[in-house]
Amino acid sequence: MYSFKNSLSFLVFKKIFIWYFFIATIFTIYEIYMQYKIVNNNIIKELNIAKNSFEKILQTSIWNLDIKKINEDIKAILNSKNIIGISIKSLDEEIISRIGVLPFEEKKYTLYLLKNKEEVIFNDSLEKFTFFIENSKKLGEKKLAVVDFYYSKDTPYEMIKENIFLIVAITFLKLFVLFLLFNYFLKKIITKPLKNLIEATRHLDGRNRVFVDTNIKNNYHTELNVLTDSFNYMSKKIYEDFESLTKLNVILKKQKKELLEAYEYKNFFLANISHELKTPLNPISLISSTMIKNKENKYDEVTIENLKIINKASAELKLLIEDILDLIKIEAGEVKANFEEVDLQVLFNILISSYKEVINEKSLELNYNVQLSNSKQIIDVRRFNQVCRNLISNAIKFTKEGSINITLKDDKNNIYFEVIDTGIGIDFKDIDKIFTTFKQLDASTTRKFNGMGVGLAISKELAKLLEGDIKVLSQKDAGSTFTFFFKKQDKSKIGIKKQEENLELCSFSLENKNQNNPCIKIKVFILNDNPLLFFKLGVALNKQTFINLEQIKSLDELGSFEDRIYLIIQAQENKKLEEIKQINKNLKIIALGNIESNLYDKLFEFPFENECLIEYIKEDYKKN
Repeated sequence: MYSFKNSLSFLVFKKIFIWYFFIATIFTIYEIYMQYKIVNNNIIKELNIAKNSFEKILQTSIWNLDIKKINEDIKAILNSKNIIGISIKSLDEEIISRIGVLPFEEKKYTLYLLKNKEEVIFNDSLEKFTFFIENSKKLGEKKLAVVDFYYSKDTPYEMIKENIFLIVAITFLKLFVLFLLFNYFLKKIITKPLKNLIEATRHLDGRNRVFVDTNIKNNYHTELNVLTDSFNYMSKKIYEDFESLTKLNVILKKQKKELLEAYEYKNFFLANISHELKTPLNPISLISSTMIKNKENKYDEVTIENLKIINKASAELKLLIEDILDLIKIEAGEVKANFEEVDLQVLFNILISSYKEVINEKSLELNYNVQLSNSKQIIDVRRFNQVCRNLISNAIKFTKEGSINITLKDDKNNIYFEVIDTGIGIDFKDIDKIFTTFKQLDASTTRKFNGMGVGLAISKELAKLLEGDIKVLSQKDAGSTFTFFFKKQDKSKIGIKKQEENLELCSFSLENKNQNNPCIKIKVFILNDNPLLFFKLGVALNKQTFINLEQIKSLDELGSFEDRIYLIIQAQENKKLEEIKQINKNLKIIALGNIESNLYDKLFEFPFENECLIEYIKEDYKKN
């Protein structure tokens, strides 16, 4: 909260006021001292006048020893303003006459030259003025007597008392006026503009335009004017930048949403196209393998070689499709580790033996060894093989001549699989690029060595899944060293990851169902005879972990099920639907369109929300 005591103006005023008070006090004291000195000098002048006026009269009276005349002269002198006591003594310190107020030191004089009745009061708070009465007869001693005039020490103060009061009053009046002027002008010139700046700063959030007026004449280019102008300029820029950022943020949110949708569509497309490609590949691979055997000797050698090419190409294409599917699952977080206890040395030997023929065909030297403290280890066999095969395949692919050295070893915490080749190598600046999805070092690499650049990206993610990583040491044209390492697991991990994978596939619990089943997957079929219609719906259904989605091309692919299943179709007249529904009592038909029919258990008219359809499936399955 704002307080004047804590303001800059008050601090400045306090410093100035203290110094002004100090200096004013010194000058006031000096002025009082000078007044006192002037008054004291005036008293001395007055005493000198009295001396000059009565000196000859006293001289005559003392010479004649006329005590009566002496006393009359003394009383005449005492009528002056400031003299309150007079003492006349001979040079032998014999008292001639004493009248009025005298100091106590006069008591020591006890000898009297003349008999005289004294009228004396003793007081120590006195000042003395002394002079001698001269002998005018020129006979004997030159001096006749000593005269002491006494006046009060308080006399100068009493004379300047009113002046002192007036001086002090004027000084304090000056201080008070100074305080008022300082307070007014500091508040107006400094405190108020600064307070306005502070308040404006508190409201400077970019949402509102903040402007500060100094209330100071523009022809005075003070620091506050400059500061306020700078603040107003800054406020304007912040407001403009905030407006730009707000608009940019809206655009970015829209782009993010579009990118996420594109990402989902991409995954859905890749998954679907991969499944579609795998379907014809299986019979191609199977039939070509059977024909290669040529049991009936129907084919010549050229045909057999062509069949081998077909079989090899289909196998490579199948591996590529599986890599794409794995990549989609990894990006979606659907890949989980499934640990089991195996003899790692046996697994390693099987792995190596599968590549010996290929390595021999390229005339490469193969060296391998195992350095395990214990061959029995807890690993995910499938993922271990997948990563190791990728590393070995790359070493073979990118090595024209020389050797490939493969080592399997362990330490206290990790297992290491190391592949060293004498291939083309990699520049240090390009090492990170090789782990990027669909990325090879350049287009010539893709043309020369084939591949889509997904193997190492998948391997890197799988290594992280196994609580490990892949490290690379390489030099251009000098070969590469790939080290795949992962954490050792104990027996408590066996089967746990698999159970977690199963449980995560289910996102909700269903009441009144078989409690022995830890996770229920609802079977949903889409009769995908209109890809444009079902594309977005397929993406939405694939996101639901409790739905097992399959796409069919015709109603003939739909079998009989004991559990409840759902069929999503485009609303149309189809006589075969009635036959299928009579055969499969557990079938529920969901139609999309505007054609009503008693065969449909639920009709969603266009336009409809995917979330509504998903919610219907969930709630209907719970009820039944």
